[in-house]
Amino acid sequence: MLLDLGAFPGGWSQVAAQILFADDASSQNSRIVAVDIDDMEAIPNVHFVQGDVNDTATWNKIYSLLAPNQAPESAVGSTHEPKRMFDVILSDMAPKFTGNKSIDKIRSQELHELSLRIALNRLKPNGSLVFKAFQGTSVLGTGQSTAEKSSENDKDAKQLLKRYFKQVHVFKPDASRKTSAEMYVIGRKFLANGK
Repeated sequence: MLLDLGAFPGGWSQVAAQILFADDASSQNSRIVAVDIDDMEAIPNVHFVQGDVNDTATWNKIYSLLAPNQAPESAVGSTHEPKRMFDVILSDMAPKFTGNKSIDKIRSQELHELSLRIALNRLKPNGSLVFKAFQGTSVLGTGQSTAEKSSENDKDAKQLLKRYFKQVHVFKPDASRKTSAEMYVIGRKFLANGK
């Protein structure tokens, strides 16, 4: 099962569906759930949930699609143990940018942390996480303002992820502008209890 967070406009879900549903044999147990605050056009073989991933109601909708006979879900960060149902979590979540670098950096960092928190609570053992990040922001909650400290912060974030994933890669797509701080962090082979 694959969860696509911040799915609008649907590019990642569309590609995932093309791969997962390429042949009938491999698609029998496959499910894709795309979640976003904004509405999105329907994509074949993708279940869409409009909502905020911080809300219990959104998780209830997600799990009612995947396991309709199970009890309602708790919110992210709740003391209730969430269900580990996902093999892959993709997160292309990004804030609505204000143009104020300090505010945008903090909002981006909060979404990185949310992506990791969801993965730590929802991924199956050996699962994978891919999330959008911006150089100089960190999943550690210690974003700093100078370029030197930002680079150091990115290394610290990678080290943190290595506690939870056997393999961690940082990837900057060729299609991304050279001046863009956008990059993707890939964690593979999730260690459900950390190292």
